[in-house]
Formats: sequence, structure tokens, C-alpha cells
Amino acid sequence: MGFGEEGAASLDPTDRDQVEAAVREYYPDVEVLAVDAHDWNTDPLFDGTYRIDRPGEAYDFIRAMNEPEGRVVFAGTDLDDSVWRIWIEGAVNSGHRAADEVSVIVGR
Repeated sequence: MGFGEEGAASLDPTDRDQVEAAVREYYPDVEVLAVDAHDWNTDPLFDGTYRIDRPGEAYDFIRAMNEPEGRVVFAGTDLDDSVWRIWIEGAVNSGHRAADEVSVIVGR
């Protein structure tokens, strides 16, 4: 997984050989088996790589999405209510919260 680095503009993340050469700068003996990439900035359903809420909307969304709907519980970085929202730590925090909620739902 990568988010970017200096010189990344010349790297094609869908080209296994290019990715392997870049990773070998840090791990010389590595073999990259497969690669895949998605351009979130050009995806019409996402409009970028992270959320930016209008004033007053941020916690309304979080409160609504963190309420279980029957036996359905959501988790994800955009649903975390800590300082780590939109970071991987936020996804982990949200996953823990969702797992706790599922434990309550199933009675454990």
C-alpha cells in the first residue's frame, strides 16, 4: 500500500515491474507478485481521496452512521469520531467500536 512519495508521479502503480523496482530500493530481495491501483481523484462517486464536510455536518454523519440498523453495523475511517478520522488509525478505532457493538447485538 502506498500513498505517495517524492518522484511518485513517474511511477505507474499498475505496472508490477515499476512497483517492484521502487520497493526494492528498501527491500532488495522482495518479489512483488501483483499490483492494483485506483485513482480516487477521478472517481465520480468519491470526488477525491478523503472527506471534507461542510461546517456543522461532520458529526451529524458520524452519529447517523454509527447507529446500528437492526443487525447491520458500519465501520470505516470516515465513521471514527477521534482525532484520527480519515487516517488508518481511525479505521482501526471504528472497527473496534463496531466489533463491540456487534458483541452487544449477538449477546456476547
